[in-house]
Amino acid sequence: MARLSRAESMAVTREKLMRSARKLYLGHGYSAVSVEKIAADCDLTRGAFYTHFRSKEAIYIELVEADVGKVLPGLVAVIEGARTRDEAIDVVCGWADGRFIEPDMSYLMLEVLQHAMKTKIDEDQMCKVREFWGHVGNALERFFPNQTLPGQSHEIGSIILLLLAEGPLVEAAGGAKTSRLARLTLEAFMR
Repeated sequence: MARLSRAESMAVTREKLMRSARKLYLGHGYSAVSVEKIAADCDLTRGAFYTHFRSKEAIYIELVEADVGKVLPGLVAVIEGARTRDEAIDVVCGWADGRFIEPDMSYLMLEVLQHAMKTKIDEDQMCKVREFWGHVGNALERFFPNQTLPGQSHEIGSIILLLLAEGPLVEAAGGAKTSRLARLTLEAFMR
């Protein structure tokens, strides 16, 4: 077997860290996981972790970006394929019923948002996430009255994506289905 190049070895190590972080975050929650636990789970040192990520927040944000990056293009495509306001609402609601984010990730996203409020996750870490939110807002814009959003595209997109991600928590507590919450929100917005 050929020896890995330095770049290949770095990529393998980074992927190991990502897999371990995902497993630990989903198994124990964001607050219970430390850099040391992530590194130890891969039989690596803290130094190896910090070679690839500057913090546990950074690796978590990258996991969220990867998850959302896998599904967001599909959501944007179905919104862009809608011809009417009602169709746009229907496709977003259908997306909600399809559970585009695994339920455990919903809990983690809520936990991280709470953590972000306390520790002020920095602008650089949230830039890509805000960009994702903006794509959804831009796709929905033509369905609003006068084709004008009531806020910035990333603000509208964040409301919709957070609703889709956190709606399962409401459902789990016996509340309305996520698709119902999405429909009510979009209908109120798009009047």
